[in-house]
Amino acid sequence: MYLSGFATFLLAVASLILGSPLLPREDERLDEAVFLTTCFKYVKSNDATPNGRDDKLWYFKSYGDSIKGDQFDEAYASNPGDQNHPVDWTSGTEGKPITGTLDKKPFKVWGLTERGDDKTFVTGYADLGGATMRCYNNSASFWKQDYGERMYVKCGAKYYCTRNSRQIRRTIVTTSSTMQSIPFLGKQNYDIKNDHAVQEQVKNAFLWLKDHYRSNAADGEGYKIGSKDYKMTYAVHRMEKEGDPYYEADRINQVADLVAEKMLPELWAKDKISDEKAWPSGNKILAEATHTLPFPKQIKVQVQVTQQAMLDWEDRDTVVITVEKGNECKVDSVLTLAIKGAFKAVSAATTGGVSAVANGLGFVVGELAAGAC
Repeated sequence: MYLSGFATFLLAVASLILGSPLLPREDERLDEAVFLTTCFKYVKSNDATPNGRDDKLWYFKSYGDSIKGDQFDEAYASNPGDQNHPVDWTSGTEGKPITGTLDKKPFKVWGLTERGDDKTFVTGYADLGGATMRCYNNSASFWKQDYGERMYVKCGAKYYCTRNSRQIRRTIVTTSSTMQSIPFLGKQNYDIKNDHAVQEQVKNAFLWLKDHYRSNAADGEGYKIGSKDYKMTYAVHRMEKEGDPYYEADRINQVADLVAEKMLPELWAKDKISDEKAWPSGNKILAEATHTLPFPKQIKVQVQVTQQAMLDWEDRDTVVITVEKGNECKVDSVLTLAIKGAFKAVSAATTGGVSAVANGLGFVVGELAAGAC
């Protein structure tokens, strides 16, 4: 049986150090996850009455695999209570836990409560082959799938467990509410309103961060943008170095791609066109116009990590993008909120447990900073 998808949460729990020794692992999976599932079988013609129940432990090599439905192993959960009744997930104790075998390793879980902590969702403990785990209340995970031609299954995982030492990653994009209007000269022969060449210039203003980082340029160096000698400068500070366990060589490229993708549509929506001209050239009509767009005077991107069991966020990679030249002091709260919302939308599918430290930018948080004139 395979998962079809999960809603996820940003979780925080108090730090715990559990003392059981680690057994040798052929494949050390720091992001592995175990879901405690209950499934009910139904005849398709009768949705009211279940026709059977299974209580199982579902194992995934990584939490992200649970989102994709890439289940690796499963086992029936032992019942420490009455064997003639369904498993009560809260019945496991340290002396008599709920058990099973997953990935050829013994698994046990105990100390679960009906509800996790109101703020962190944490509840209970687990151990998989000597690897200590913390568990979380996961009440929003439900799914449905066919079970043969005449039946279907409804499943839910009220709890899941991950490594006690598991780290997660997030990225905060903070945008200044103070804007600088920058003109761009557009030349085209068909569509002034949607001048793709100018849009490419706007996008490149953020993508040049890649060149800045690749060339090992000094902080504060940058590139001219627009038609009036404005300058976009960049500063990059990386805490993670090559050789570190979770280092990604292209993480700054990921930051540049994210910012360029999300900023362009919001800035272009504020485009003001002026000085339009058109003239014949052979069998074509050429045209030009000035496009003036507001740019945030500063964008700060913080890529952070924390141990899931602590939620004490630390900056690992920081990028600051600044518009220089010009003393305009215009606050555009509407645009800033739109930008914040654009970055928030990125996190819809990548929040909470799925944001493992090992890959990408994690879940993305859009923030705004009051501009200073």
